Amino acid sequence: MAFDPQKPFADEEAYQDFLKLFTGIEYKLYGKIDFKVVEKDDTEFDLYGSEVHYTERDLLAISKALRHLNRKWKTEITYCLFPSRKYPDAVLINVRSPAAKFALVA
Repeated sequence: MAFDPQKPFADEEAYQDFLKLFTGIEYKLYGKIDFKVVEKDDTEFDLYGSEVHYTERDLLAISKALRHLNRKWKTEITYCLFPSRKYPDAVLINVRSPAAKFALVA
């Protein structure tokens, strides 16, 4: 099966690359974070890291690494931080492709 940049997480190698991006960063206050994938499909996944505070340096490192992987995979993956009703003690990270559905709450 050929890689589909609209559904990049259907490809296990691409999924692992993007997952390692978030788990491999040395976060300023926590070092490496043992994120848990709490939702995943072919177009997006959500990461749970318990009570984590993200610094501007952390977000800049994520964005820089994400630009590199987007060039490598020829896709346009983005991310956002959001509060979740399911995990009220945490801010989750949603990693999404251009084809991910728009949702207001999780």
